[in-house]
Amino acid sequence: MNVLFYLALLVSCSLYAAIRGGVPERIGVAVLLGAVVASQLVPTAGAQRFKVIETGILAVDAAMLACVLILSVYAQRYWPMWMAAVLVNTVVTHLLMLSPTLRPWSYSVALAAWSYPNPIILAVGAWRHRARVRRYGEDPPWNRALSPGADMNAGRHPNVSSAQEALGTIGEIEEMLASARQRLLRSSCARHPDLAGKLYRLRRARDQMFGDDRDLFGEPAWDICSTCTRPSARGASWRCRACASAPMPRPRRRSDACASWSSAG
Repeated sequence: MNVLFYLALLVSCSLYAAIRGGVPERIGVAVLLGAVVASQLVPTAGAQRFKVIETGILAVDAAMLACVLILSVYAQRYWPMWMAAVLVNTVVTHLLMLSPTLRPWSYSVALAAWSYPNPIILAVGAWRHRARVRRYGEDPPWNRALSPGADMNAGRHPNVSSAQEALGTIGEIEEMLASARQRLLRSSCARHPDLAGKLYRLRRARDQMFGDDRDLFGEPAWDICSTCTRPSARGASWRCRACASAPMPRPRRRSDACASWSSAG
């Protein structure tokens, strides 16, 4: 019954990890299944089984531990470390047979018990991989700093390069947004010639409503833009008069704002 239960657990977890997992999970499935098959093919102690160290099974477990350790170094995953910890316990269980006080049934039960967590760890790793893909859109399989294709000779860390690429992308996006805002403003003014005038009148009505407290809403740039983009705006000289007539907070200098607007125009 225990053998059938373990085989059912092994097959179901391995299928799930192979289908839902990434490349590291599929490699883990191959290593686990290869170890199970190899443990059935290696020579045993025969009549002295589990009374002495099972050197064949010990060799299989040690080889599996080495493969999982290599995978834990290169894979961008946590589950190989957990599996490596389980396999270390398995190898230590073999070495405990050097003690003459360890009973054979304890040896066999401990080996069987340490074989159950590995398929479960693989399945959990595949489930976590799928969750990260859903949340972030991707889940890199390998550690970029140690992968063969990593550019380690460029004199800078790969994370620094990634950050610089991200900043460059953000700058491009900001330029695209600024261009889109300008096109939107031009098209809106073309479709609604008096849009700036309505905006100007609404802002002045707000100033009259708040009276002396109108400086709480001091936005000189918007006032200048709404004044200078009214339908009657023509020429740089008019712009200067518009800047002078645009309401601005009392501590600000209209001449500076007017000069900035004229140079931008």
